[in-house]
Amino acid sequence: NDLDRNHTEFLSKWELGVLMKSLGHELSDEDHKGIVSDSERCVSLGDFLAIMARREQDLAMRDKLMEAFSVFDCDGSGFISV
Repeated sequence: NDLDRNHTEFLSKWELGVLMKSLGHELSDEDHKGIVSDSERCVSLGDFLAIMARREQDLAMRDKLMEAFSVFDCDGSGFISV
């Protein structure tokens, strides 16, 4: 992996931020707090997968909600038609 230049199988929080930006995500303060690694400076694959799983669940939920909203937004105005 190009980011793990030391071949430690861990990423620094900065490297994780770069990786997430390349995937179109920002690393939030909540993500930082949720990282449970052996060292404050290292992020494991498990940490990364947990963060991305939460992000993908959030995106999937948003898509489902938008689809449900569009059922009631008959004219596509962004408001629920009554």
